[in-house]
Amino acid sequence: MTDEQDWIDDLTDPSDEQDDSPTLFEENFRKMVSDDDVGDMAISTLENQVERIGDVEILEDAVEADDRDEAEEIYQQRIGELEGESEDSEETVEETPEASDETADESDDEDEEESDVLNDLVEDEDEEGEDTVEVSDEDPEDVLEEAVEEESTESSEEAADEEAVEEEPDNPDEDETSQDDSGTPQPDTGGNTSGLPDVDVGSLAPDAISREQAAEQDKQRTILVWGPEGSGKSHVAHSAPEPICYIDTEGKADELAEKFDGKRIHYFVADNYKEAKSAMEQALDVLHKYLESGFRGTLVVDSMTAMWEYAKVDYAKYAYQTENLSEVNFQSELEGEKDWTKIKARHNEEFRERILESPFNVVFTSGQKEDYDAVFDGGGKQWVPDGEKWNRYAVKDVVRLRRDGSGKTVGDLKKAAKTRYSFAGLVWPTFDSIYEAIDEIYAAEQSPGEVDVTDWPFDVIDGQPVGNSPEGSDEEEED
Repeated sequence: MTDEQDWIDDLTDPSDEQDDSPTLFEENFRKMVSDDDVGDMAISTLENQVERIGDVEILEDAVEADDRDEAEEIYQQRIGELEGESEDSEETVEETPEASDETADESDDEDEEESDVLNDLVEDEDEEGEDTVEVSDEDPEDVLEEAVEEESTESSEEAADEEAVEEEPDNPDEDETSQDDSGTPQPDTGGNTSGLPDVDVGSLAPDAISREQAAEQDKQRTILVWGPEGSGKSHVAHSAPEPICYIDTEGKADELAEKFDGKRIHYFVADNYKEAKSAMEQALDVLHKYLESGFRGTLVVDSMTAMWEYAKVDYAKYAYQTENLSEVNFQSELEGEKDWTKIKARHNEEFRERILESPFNVVFTSGQKEDYDAVFDGGGKQWVPDGEKWNRYAVKDVVRLRRDGSGKTVGDLKKAAKTRYSFAGLVWPTFDSIYEAIDEIYAAEQSPGEVDVTDWPFDVIDGQPVGNSPEGSDEEEED
């Protein structure tokens, strides 16, 4: 792409003996038009230098290539001036043909000289990769300052105002030049202000993603909703963004389906591990099809408690030829690996991680069980999500459902990827209300001042109740 700074330097170079001639500027301008870069030229520069362009045809081409209204007015005005001068010139030629011929010959000689200089400059750039012609010992910044001082203060302020209201380009990714407050073109930094060079990261680290890609991924919601039977876990799952692919392992989806009439939900009933895995693959295919049309759907597994049991039974059938888990002690080693390693591979690698690595929203539900470790440690009776221990750590957010003193279902935020504070007592929680509460807490955390939370429909709790990793080894999976 033509660098606007290069031809501005050429224009203001004090060693240019024919600085008043429009030809050199015009040649650079012509190249910008042919490269479709003319839209990158500052309006203030165009206003001050357009009089150097003497070719109506190139100005008309610029009108087509530059979609800025301000630029079009400048081009049209210059075209009108040139057409007026052309009419006057024709009259003069008729009166003094000999003089005109001599002037034309002199002009052609000058044009030819400047063309040779420009060609030499371009050839040097091609061979060396940069401009190697020494044109002056003066500081280029001083030269530019002298050129700027020639403009009046009033015109500079008007140009700055026009720059401030200039519309964004249709495709910012194609805009490779920017300007500072004075209108001077600045090198593109890819959206960062650090001045770091552009690096082809993809060829060096294909697994790395950009900040923009990470922000896009952050739109994915992954949540585990757990609690006792009848606490409303399936209701929260049904309230997730549609389209929903719902893997029902407990055979009760029909109880809620009628309550969500009109919502796009596809149900998959799974009674064992193989059916659940097949349902998962089909659900991912369906959601990818919706995503092609711009809709990020949700994959629900209700429940992950059943999926953990399915994984154990499937392994028992394979390794011990039985479906009765009471007959099996998962402590042996088969084919050099421990039983729990094989079971976890079925549940985690082949099922859970396949879902979480997708671009879709995810809702896992789980029952609850007593935390015997807490009881033994003297912490009293406590509850934790039932199922594989890592489920609660693999998702971004965890909400526990319970009944309050009045019998209402309330939700407590036990873990959040986005906030340091948690909430408790969110009445009749839904997918949307949970994330509205998380966003509200996050906004308060980012606020520079104090935030009044007394009227919020939940209590705010300092800190995350859930740790970073589960305790216990693979062999201790069963309490």
